[in-house]
Amino acid sequence: MKVVSATDFTPTSKDIIALISGGVDSAVTSLLLKRAGFNVLGVTMMLPGESDAPAKAAKVAEKVGIAHAVIDVRAEFENLIIDGTRQAYMRGETPSPCVSCNRLFKFGAVWDFVRGETGVESIATGHYARIEKGRLLRGADRGRDQSYFLYGIPRERLDKVFFPCGDRTKDDIRRIAREIDMEVSERADSMELCFTSDYRDLIPPEEPGDILSVGGEVMGVHKGISFYTVGQRRGIGIAAPEPYYVLAINPADNTVTVGSREEAYKNEVSVKRVNFLGDVEAGKVYGGKIRSGGEPKPCRIVNLDGDSMTVRFEVPVFAPAAGQHCVLYEDDAVMCGGEIVL
Repeated sequence: MKVVSATDFTPTSKDIIALISGGVDSAVTSLLLKRAGFNVLGVTMMLPGESDAPAKAAKVAEKVGIAHAVIDVRAEFENLIIDGTRQAYMRGETPSPCVSCNRLFKFGAVWDFVRGETGVESIATGHYARIEKGRLLRGADRGRDQSYFLYGIPRERLDKVFFPCGDRTKDDIRRIAREIDMEVSERADSMELCFTSDYRDLIPPEEPGDILSVGGEVMGVHKGISFYTVGQRRGIGIAAPEPYYVLAINPADNTVTVGSREEAYKNEVSVKRVNFLGDVEAGKVYGGKIRSGGEPKPCRIVNLDGDSMTVRFEVPVFAPAAGQHCVLYEDDAVMCGGEIVL
């Protein structure tokens, strides 16, 4: 990583880093921090394929009246996030790059680098989540809650993290941006991966293989395992009276297994690399999510071994996929989370 450009930043007793991308959430984050009396250093990451982000963010910093630095993180992002995503798909998994970006990058390597360069200990982003008394909580706007993607922040760092958007709605954020005539106030939300419009562009050419039934019968030919994810219904290419769903992706023998929707439901998921943000107990009821959308579902930890666990849901959940994440909540608080393995 290296600093590409920076305006003057004079340290005080209330310094904070604000990651700003040029979007409305991070722009309002920096504004709210300044209004709260913080000495804000806006930091923009120069990412692969985002050529105009630094210029947009610089306009935000000027409008808000804060110092601004641009750091070139393209090589590290390629190594940690893009290559990690590529390798996961090639293993037959369904990765969540945003979780990896938050855990390894924004609240890991990037934070460490900027802190080392500036000495600033605290960091803020535009995520819709909350921090209270050292606990990570769901965002007040349930439709935009991003706590699922943030479970990987180390527990000991939570008291240095700020999410000013977390107790507000998106409408609130846009209204605040309009109050000072920010150009970003009506900018559309980004819905795609920040580094590609189609993850398949990342994958080297693959060999076709067999599509199998649960019983091992050859049902058809797949185009390459990266074209399929567990739970997928459309685009399988098998004509049948009832729809088939992808149940498993098997890179070792280059096959994809399909079955009925009912066969895609599971009671238990195994989870590795668990990050604990609270003290959890086997047998206690928590709310669990195996994907970012929807409400947490009642579940229990039935086996806890170091940073691995097995979670059993009271009602079967649809299509848990290797590479996705299981996050457990107690009321609004994130207690732990990790990567699903099958």
